[in-house]
Amino acid sequence: MIVPMKKAAIIVLEKERHASVNALGQLGVVHIASISSDSQTWDALQAERDILSRAYIEITADKKKNKKIRMETVGYDKAFEIAVEINDLINNRVKKESELQQIIAELKRLAPWGTLEPEKIKALEQDDIFVSLMELTKEQLDGLPADVNAKVVSVQNKLYYTVVISVGKRMEVPGKQISLPSVSTKELAGSLSKHEKEIAAIAHKIDGFHPYEASFAAALEKNAGKKEFEEVKAGMKDAAEVAYFSGFVPVTALDDLKKAASENGWGVMLVDPDPEDDVPTLIRNPKPARIIKPVFDFLGTVPGYKEKDISVIFLLFFSIFYAMLIGDAGYGCIFLLLTVVAKLIMRKKLKPELFGLLMVTSVATIVWGAVTNTWFSVDAVANSPIVRWAFVPALAADQAKFLMYVCFTIGVVHLSIAHLSSLVAFRKSLKAFSEMGKLAIIWGMYFMVLNLVLREPLPFFAVHLLLGGLVFIVVFEYQEGNFLKGVAKGAANIFLTLLSIISSFADIVSYVRLYAVSLAGAKIAIAFNDMSSAMGGAIPVVGIIFAVLILFLGHALNIVLALIGVLVHGVRLNMLEFSSHAGMEWTGYSYSPFTYHDDTNDFKEEE
Repeated sequence: MIVPMKKAAIIVLEKERHASVNALGQLGVVHIASISSDSQTWDALQAERDILSRAYIEITADKKKNKKIRMETVGYDKAFEIAVEINDLINNRVKKESELQQIIAELKRLAPWGTLEPEKIKALEQDDIFVSLMELTKEQLDGLPADVNAKVVSVQNKLYYTVVISVGKRMEVPGKQISLPSVSTKELAGSLSKHEKEIAAIAHKIDGFHPYEASFAAALEKNAGKKEFEEVKAGMKDAAEVAYFSGFVPVTALDDLKKAASENGWGVMLVDPDPEDDVPTLIRNPKPARIIKPVFDFLGTVPGYKEKDISVIFLLFFSIFYAMLIGDAGYGCIFLLLTVVAKLIMRKKLKPELFGLLMVTSVATIVWGAVTNTWFSVDAVANSPIVRWAFVPALAADQAKFLMYVCFTIGVVHLSIAHLSSLVAFRKSLKAFSEMGKLAIIWGMYFMVLNLVLREPLPFFAVHLLLGGLVFIVVFEYQEGNFLKGVAKGAANIFLTLLSIISSFADIVSYVRLYAVSLAGAKIAIAFNDMSSAMGGAIPVVGIIFAVLILFLGHALNIVLALIGVLVHGVRLNMLEFSSHAGMEWTGYSYSPFTYHDDTNDFKEEE
């Protein structure tokens, strides 16, 4: 259920702005409508966050660090002080690494010349002896005059590194002259070694800060709270000696807000949101229905405030789709076992909603696999009386026509629920008759699908459902005031309506993917089973080992493909086919109340 919201305007005395925002944060029920970061304090906090974040990323980047390091807990100020030190080390390392690259580049440039001592070469010029380092091609070298004193030091990549010596003045020769380094190559090599040691020492020192990882994470969280506090405070609008702001409050939290307003002397005005307001969505369902939340969180989808909450319907049909797409009771048993083991091992980490979802989908898979008698696609297991009692022969894999009939029926029921939910939503409007028309078209198209795909006889009333549904949509879909204008608008858009009717046919047919994907998975499992059987019988001992390996890898791959199928097809049928018929656009965003605790003792300070 989507919880109704009230738009709240809260007025406080200007001199009590800070205390009021703190009290509001501790209350934690108001979703602030608009916030501002126009604050010097906010800017300072953002700068602190950049430093903390850079330090945290640095010390958590090394995945190979010792997991047994004993964590040190320090407060915000101490954590920030350490973060500044780490940032200084990082900056120094970046500088050293830049210098190191320059040294490496210089040594690479001078490598063809061997050992160079520029001071001695320059000293020769006092005696009118000039030494030029030249990079020459073969043609340039052969073209040097006979009286030129030249010596080739090395040859690399068809280039001749040549020393040209002249007396009296520097001789100009064709080719590229190499500039002398500022220091000798020996000193460069020494500087290279020194920089490498300094960089290693910096890395070692940064490694020493790993025990503060948790403190940095806590400091970042506290910084985020402080920033949000400043945003809210800065976002308050001034009016004479008071400040005020607006937000949204669930109707279930109005008593808490009124009580806090009375205790803190706030002025509160509560009104219904305007149609143009961007209202956050708060979904509150019974515990059994909440287990679908991990799927919504994974998809990042939230219904709009004015849309419907389809959590229960989504959970019901997602479980059915999941079971049919996996299609194997053996796989369902594996999922169930892994879920139970995960719950035992990760008792605190595995959220109850996720555990509940995995349990439901695993059991659903076992049930569907049992009635279709599919157990790892192994006939010996399927023929066992232990499991065969649950088998429904009509649902056997070779009963393609009946299984497609089941898929189409699931599809029409699923889409009918979508239009029934819209009919209930528009029950006080003439548009409810339009939803009736769409519902009639869905069923008319269902019988058309059975006729065209499964060659079932077409009932006489199917055409009447289609024509009657079309009339209802044309007459009532655009009723927003003037009845005749609504009819005229519906007639003008009849082409779009016809396209929508045709798409309904495709939507129902698309549910056949439940059978097709499951059948593909079964065929893959059979292929690996046959490969394993052939391998095991070919070679006595080694063959058995390879047979087991083929079974494990083959079924593991099939399980992965099946789970991908659930994400692609199972989610699609809910998020696309159903949602489009239910008028769902998933344009909402989650209710996120402002929470803040001005507690400087959240973390124990280092003594």
